[in-house]
Parts: sequence; structure tokens; C-alpha cells
Amino acid sequence: MIVTRDADFQELSLVWGQPPKVIRLKTLNQTRAATLKLLIENRDVIAEPLLDNDLASIEIVS
Repeated sequence: MIVTRDADFQELSLVWGQPPKVIRLKTLNQTRAATLKLLIENRDVIAEPLLDNDLASIEIVS
């Protein structure tokens, strides 16, 4: 799984398929601690589509 703010990884995942799965963060620059906090707070939002529904990518907007 790749966590990125770059759209390229998400686009490649959609074109070429998975793996890897991509979590695209639509956020401003932030610290690693802030990114980790965002991921932990959204773990249910992340797990359901990527793991249960087998989607290739999701976006988290903050």
C-alpha cells in the first residue's frame, strides 16, 4: 500500500491495477505525525473500500 499526495501513483494504480493499493492524501504539507494521525483517525474509511471492497485507491481530503 502506498500513501501519497501525488496523483501519479493513483492514476497508475487505476490504469495498471493492483497491487499496490493507493491512499491519496489531499492535504497541505504536514508533519509525519500529522499524517499518521490522519491515517489512524480514518482507518475505517480506509479499510472498508480497500480491503473489504477491493478497490485500487481512495482519497482522503483534509
